[in-house]
Amino acid sequence: MPEDASSVFVRDTRLRNPKKVKGKGLFMGSAYYEIFTGKTGDNGLSFSFPGVGGICTMCWRIADVHIRNRVVLAPMAGITDLACRLVAKEFGCGLVYGPLISAKAIQFRNPNTEQLLMIAEEERPVALQIFGSDPATMAEAARYVADIGPDTIDINMGCPTPKVVDHDDGCALMLEPVKAARVIEAVVRAVTVPVTVKIRKGWDEEHVTAVELACLAEQA
Repeated sequence: MPEDASSVFVRDTRLRNPKKVKGKGLFMGSAYYEIFTGKTGDNGLSFSFPGVGGICTMCWRIADVHIRNRVVLAPMAGITDLACRLVAKEFGCGLVYGPLISAKAIQFRNPNTEQLLMIAEEERPVALQIFGSDPATMAEAARYVADIGPDTIDINMGCPTPKVVDHDDGCALMLEPVKAARVIEAVVRAVTVPVTVKIRKGWDEEHVTAVELACLAEQA
C-alpha cells in the first residue's frame, strides 16, 4: 500500500454479497456498519482512500471538535476498548468511539465499567457512548463521563440487543420519541461537551420514527 493511502474494512451483516460502494454509499438506510482499519475481507466492503483528495481528507466537525477525515471507528461492545482505539488511530482513523456503557453501571461505579471509560491523549478526538432511559440517571452518568475528558458524548438509541431493549433502553426508545427527547435534553443540560445520538430508521416498519426523533434531538 502506498504511504499516502489509508485502508479500511467495512462490514455490514445484512449484505450477503460483497459490493463496491463509492463515496456516498458508506452510511445508507438503517444498516449498522462496522469500520476497521486493516486488510480487506471476503465478506465485506473495502475502500482505499487516497491521502490527498477523496473522502479520507474531507475534514468535518461535531460542534467545535474538528475531525481530520471521515473514517470513524464505530462503538462496539467488547471490541473498541482503549487498545483497539489506539491501533485504529495509528492507522489514521479520524474519530474513535468507546463501547456502549450502561448509565446504571456508571452510577454504581462498576470496576469493569471504570476500565472501559479509560481514554488517552493519543486517541483524540475520542467519543464515549452511554445508554439508558431514565433522564436523571443519564444526566448523572454524562457528568461523570464528561469529567473523564472525552471530546464528545454519544447516546445510544440504536442498539437492538435484547438485554438492552428489555429495559426500555437503546432502540426501544425509538418507540417513544418524546421520552427519548427528555433523555437527550437531560444529558445536553448536564454537560458542556457536544452530545450526539445514535439512532436507527425505527423500531420496525410500522414504527419509523427517525425523522421525528432527529427533530426532537435537534431542539434538545
